[in-house]
Amino acid sequence: MSTISLDSISQQITVLATQQAALQSLVEQVLVKVGGEVPKTKKVKKAKNPDAPKRPANPYINFTNAKRAEVKAANPEAKIGDISKLIGVMWKALTDEQRASYKTVAA
Repeated sequence: MSTISLDSISQQITVLATQQAALQSLVEQVLVKVGGEVPKTKKVKKAKNPDAPKRPANPYINFTNAKRAEVKAANPEAKIGDISKLIGVMWKALTDEQRASYKTVAA
């Protein structure tokens, strides 16, 4: 029975890693010469916990939720984007004291 030492395994891993890097750079060079793009690696998304509590709504969202029906009733033919723009203009016109009142509203 033969035993494999840790040093020989680490040397083999090092050789394989350098071969893989050389092969990857060769593939990239060929793609550039052919006119193709170098493929980008995909980012791995972090798994979200579905049971985690939701964050509280910010003051602008509370204001939007409170005013959307009012703006929609005043402008029945307005599209969703137009309604959002009108609400944004209304939000910009508010003073800091008026905005603070929406900070405490529960969503």
